[in-house]
Amino acid sequence: MQMKMNWTKVVGATVAAISALSVGSTALAQSQTVYNNSTTKTGQDYAPGVGTEFGNEVSLAGGKTYQLTSFALEYNAPASAGTATINFYANNGAPFNGIANSAMPGTALGSITATGLPATGTGGETFTVTPSTTITLPSTFTWTVSFSGGSALAVGLDTYGPPTVGQSFNDIWQKSGSTWNLISTVNGVTTATFGAQIGAIPTVIPEPTTMAMGLMGVMALGGMMISKRKNA
Repeated sequence: MQMKMNWTKVVGATVAAISALSVGSTALAQSQTVYNNSTTKTGQDYAPGVGTEFGNEVSLAGGKTYQLTSFALEYNAPASAGTATINFYANNGAPFNGIANSAMPGTALGSITATGLPATGTGGETFTVTPSTTITLPSTFTWTVSFSGGSALAVGLDTYGPPTVGQSFNDIWQKSGSTWNLISTVNGVTTATFGAQIGAIPTVIPEPTTMAMGLMGVMALGGMMISKRKNA
């Protein structure tokens, strides 16, 4: 006797199979260093003042979308640096001064903070922070830092370059009020990129062919079930 196929169960199984493919692909992805500018130190330090928000526009290795896992930054502080707030922005704002390919930081992607930062030696110190919420980073974006709550003495960042992993525009985005400006030199030196490292996990989405194969496998299984029922 021929039995009718329960399509609700088959569709449910198909969805479960595709979900498993997606979860499996994500599980295989591990955190990696997607940006590293901590090798070549220029000997220059940039300290625009406590409370000033400034940073670099960077492009991550691989040109993919990533989930942030860690952010490390070298800083200099003759006395307590207090709290560092790291912000991440998509560069989808208006072009700076109408210049093509110079979109200003726009949409906020997330932020993380490092608290209780102590004074440093003459060589600087590095702090590393991890996000408490999911921060998804496009292949190119701007990170910034601002210091607060520490000593009134200046807190600065050492400049490094070029990056050994990923890329950075050789200038600084700095915010004054609600206005972004570009700074291209630090104390007369044209290297204007800071000693930062970024760890992240690639955002992995199964290829359409992989998902299709999974679907075909489930449908084939359903076909086998029909055949067996017909022959029973």
